Amino acid sequence: MRGRSESAVWALAFEFAPAAIFGGAVAFASATALAIPRIQLAPVAAGAAAFAIASLALSSIGRGRRHFRLPQFERVELDETFDLFGEQEPLELDTVFEPPAPDEPEELLLENMFPAIDPDSRVVRLFDRGPAPTAGELRARIEEHLSSAPRPEMPDATQELHQALAALRQSLR
Repeated sequence: MRGRSESAVWALAFEFAPAAIFGGAVAFASATALAIPRIQLAPVAAGAAAFAIASLALSSIGRGRRHFRLPQFERVELDETFDLFGEQEPLELDTVFEPPAPDEPEELLLENMFPAIDPDSRVVRLFDRGPAPTAGELRARIEEHLSSAPRPEMPDATQELHQALAALRQSLR
C-alpha cells in the first residue's frame, strides 16, 4: 500500500516522466518528418497530444489498487490476572545473578575439546609460533637448504641454437 508521500513520487517516476519522454520524441519526430523547426505549432501540438495520451494511459494502468481480504479474528478480552508464562514467580535480580563471595577466587575453567595432535603434524609446525628466528639464523637455514639440495645441471644448448640459426639463414638466402 502506498502512502500519500509515495504517490507523488510514484506519479512522477512512472506516469509523468515516461509520458514527457514520449511526447518529446513525438515532437522531434514530427518536426523532422515535416522538415520544419522544432518550435513551430505543428511539432509542439503533436508532442502535447502524445504527452496527454501517454499520461492518461499510464495513469489508468497505475490506478488499479489491489484490496486483499483479511480474515476476521475473534477478539478476546484479557484479564489483568492473565499470566503469559503460567504459574511462575517473578524473577528478581538477586536470584538470577549471584556474584562470587570475596573470599572465593573467581576461576575460569577451560576444557580442551580437541584431541591430541601428532607432534610431527605439518599443520602444527606450520602455525607454531615459537620464538622468531634472527636474521642470521634465517640466512643459515637458507644456505643449508641451498647447499643440501642437489642442483641439476642445465643443459647448454648454445651450440644447437647457433646451428639452427645458421640453417635458417641458409634457407632464407
